[in-house]
Amino acid sequence: MNVPLLLIGSLILATSLMGQVDSVVVFNEIHYHPTGDDESMEFVELYNQNSVNVELSGWTLEGAGDFTFAKGTIIEGQSYLVVAKSPEHLGLADALGPFPGSLSNSGERLTLRNHNGRIMDQIEFGDSYPWPAGADGSGATMAKKNSRKSSGPPENWRASQSLLGTPGAANETHRGRTLSFSEVPGVVGGDEFWIEVVNHGTDSIDLGGVILRTGSGHTVTLPERVLGTGQYIVLESAALEFDPAEKLRLFLVDNTAFLDAVILQ
Repeated sequence: MNVPLLLIGSLILATSLMGQVDSVVVFNEIHYHPTGDDESMEFVELYNQNSVNVELSGWTLEGAGDFTFAKGTIIEGQSYLVVAKSPEHLGLADALGPFPGSLSNSGERLTLRNHNGRIMDQIEFGDSYPWPAGADGSGATMAKKNSRKSSGPPENWRASQSLLGTPGAANETHRGRTLSFSEVPGVVGGDEFWIEVVNHGTDSIDLGGVILRTGSGHTVTLPERVLGTGQYIVLESAALEFDPAEKLRLFLVDNTAFLDAVILQ
């Protein structure tokens, strides 16, 4: 059959615009900077967008030291597979690993290749805007908003709602934040530094168990009180007991959930 040269050219152009990424099995959740720099909790989660099983024998995960999937490895249709730095510490029975290196706290490129070396998915993430600040040391993971969205754009990712994320399961539906930072001054010293937190939800919030955590490891427990809807609480410098510094990350968390993050400028 003769195919018009114009059609062949169009097909070649379309293929080049699509790039090399096949996006059958994709990145879905990444825990690259656990609280306290605990590398044993690092993991990379994959998602199979197909409705049929995909064999990963001989596939490689480049980054964090290259990991090669063993013969017979299967990721079931529309299911998740976790590769962990330490499956034992992660506490996920069917997690693969360990991967030989560690994920960079400042971000890196991760590439998933099939047994023929073809790129199946790729992401090059960082620890600064527009990537989600909450995933950089708060205890939250970097989770894809929609598992079928492209992995490359930072706007397709957010910090997980639950601390430690949801490895091996679907990412949580975003419910929106009700307690968050309202106002934080620039980096200044002494008594001029303070932090304001607001409840912008429709219900009162018990602040018991809410913690302000810094990227340097300092923690401040918020006063035990009920914050009504639309109300604010101000944490003065004397109560904070840490010195602000440029690019210091501030995280607002409770016992199980990530609430908000801000980077001092």
